[in-house]
Amino acid sequence: MAYDRKKIEELIDGTIDWETLHRMLSEPKDPERFQMYLEILQERVPWEDRIILPYQYHLYIVQKKDTKEWVIKCDCGHEFCDYRDNWKLHALIYVRDTEEALNEIYPKLMAPDPNWQVFREYYCPSCGTLLEVEAPTPGTRSSTTGSRTSRPSTVTGSASRFRSVPNRPASKPRRMRSAGRRLFRRFPPPSRVPAHAKAPPNCGGAFRFVRRCARG
Repeated sequence: MAYDRKKIEELIDGTIDWETLHRMLSEPKDPERFQMYLEILQERVPWEDRIILPYQYHLYIVQKKDTKEWVIKCDCGHEFCDYRDNWKLHALIYVRDTEEALNEIYPKLMAPDPNWQVFREYYCPSCGTLLEVEAPTPGTRSSTTGSRTSRPSTVTGSASRFRSVPNRPASKPRRMRSAGRRLFRRFPPPSRVPAHAKAPPNCGGAFRFVRRCARG
């Protein structure tokens, strides 16, 4: 079934009704829909470079009008890098790695431990739009995938709060045995747990898991 331009615009803006959206998702796609989608996006940006592919919210893979190169570009016209590179390494990065920074967005006592998890917020250097947020463990390299957000935001606070993230090599996966001992270290060492011992209340599964890890 073919849809008119108005419905495609509503799809982009997120104002389309649920019944129409359900039909769009479940029925065979009309061949001209994607081309119409690109035309609408092209009319909404202030630059003339041709959009090849919508990359994610606010970002596009475009072909530059003068050099014909393919680059990643923001709504505002800021060019990040070649489309094959990691655009996040060219963005402004605000790392929430302290309790004070995490408490700005979490209710009291609900924020994660910054020794185990940090937030990386990626902003456009030109318009300050929040492009993406990651929640990795400290020291993890920036990926090209992750949670996405279309909520516009502007850069606030001191510029010194923004920093580059070291592109460290990915760590080797840990063995399950050591992970079990680390996660459940509050229990007695497995070697000291007698076979007839009972699991603590509400922790039977974890208790048996630690003993199983110790046995190999």
